[in-house]
Amino acid sequence: MRSIIFEEIKNFVFNRTGVAVLLIIAFSFSFIAVNITLTDFIYASNEQSAAEESYGDKTFYKITFIGEDEVINRLSSDEYKENIKKLYDSLKTSSLFDYNCTFVDSMLFYNADDAEYSSDDFPPYKKECLLGYEEGDADFYTSDGMLYLKAVYASSSFEKEQHVELSSGSWFTTEDFNVSSPDNIVLPVLLGSAYKDIYQIGDKIENAHPATNKAITLSVIGFLNENSYFYDNNNEKTILNRYMIIPNCDIRYDYVLADQSYESFFSDTYNIFHKIINARIICSNENADATSEMFYKMLNDNKLYEFSLINETSGMQQYLSGLEDQTVSCGIIAVFMILLSVVMFCFQVYYNIRKNRKKYGIYMINGITLKQLFVLMIANALTIFILSDMLLYILNFLLNNGIILDFGTNDYTIIVLFVIETLLTVFMAFFGLFKLKKMNLCTLLRENE
Repeated sequence: MRSIIFEEIKNFVFNRTGVAVLLIIAFSFSFIAVNITLTDFIYASNEQSAAEESYGDKTFYKITFIGEDEVINRLSSDEYKENIKKLYDSLKTSSLFDYNCTFVDSMLFYNADDAEYSSDDFPPYKKECLLGYEEGDADFYTSDGMLYLKAVYASSSFEKEQHVELSSGSWFTTEDFNVSSPDNIVLPVLLGSAYKDIYQIGDKIENAHPATNKAITLSVIGFLNENSYFYDNNNEKTILNRYMIIPNCDIRYDYVLADQSYESFFSDTYNIFHKIINARIICSNENADATSEMFYKMLNDNKLYEFSLINETSGMQQYLSGLEDQTVSCGIIAVFMILLSVVMFCFQVYYNIRKNRKKYGIYMINGITLKQLFVLMIANALTIFILSDMLLYILNFLLNNGIILDFGTNDYTIIVLFVIETLLTVFMAFFGLFKLKKMNLCTLLRENE
């Protein structure tokens, strides 16, 4: 039996090379289509889960602005500082919606007043806590006199995040979000789990600059559980192990100086990115329209016409709908390609039986059983799939190493393809056996018909 199987495979590969190559290519690209569909499905499912976890049953608005650098420079100038503060205060105190201004940024450590300040004076840290570490850009931010660490500027609602928990210490208090004096500013800081073996509660971290020119001191008040995370205002999942979290504070002192200029810490704190652009407006679905109307009324009252509101929830729904349509389209193409490949295989099986019917008749006269014929048909199908998998592996290696393009891989590809190939092998073996059984022995033994 083994010699018969070997002879059949040899005949198929070397005597019918053109047909074999077409079938191998057809099934290989069908499996690529299956893999792309599966990857798209997993990605769409993950995005759907993230959206449900991030948005829930609320409507989320994001604030943006119209224009480019010129607009940013104008809105960041002292001329607009009071307007920005009034708008921010109005948004925070509104009873119609919640105003969430929690965002990810950097925390700088340097001492502009000490020319000898260097990396030896940096506070203790781990290199994985450097800004840009995950992207491989940490070296870009590294300098001898300045340290860039990952930080989160949190609003008062941060402790309500579902997946953010303390392992020790305490949360920010209401007073922690207010700075009552510009002198010797000390802000509390929560540290991610990566800092646990470096700091203790009560430790002070000097020369911190939370996007301000003035240096402040950070006082450690607690540590987060390992793998605590939240979704930032760009709906990106942020795992907090390597982050410092400080309150996005408000100013409660007289910030106007004698020359009518603004005190520097106030001026730096009330920039449009810290208070407006990086914020989210969250409301119930029923209040969505009323929230939008109130926001634009606030803009008009404060003469800040450059800002606009984006319905982030609606945009995400459209995005998810697009991902779903893309997955369905890929699935239809994959099914069509597989069916076409199966039809091609069935035709070649039928043609092979018709062409070599005398040989199969002799096999049956010599006592070959239906079970053995079934095994022979399985061997033919497996030959196609093994060679197709080899081609798929080669294509996957070439494409995913950037030579052409990346069609994606996932943890379920091998399992799904194994199931598909098993089912198709059995089906195609039964098809070949069915065609053989339909021909009687006399028909099979005729050389020409």
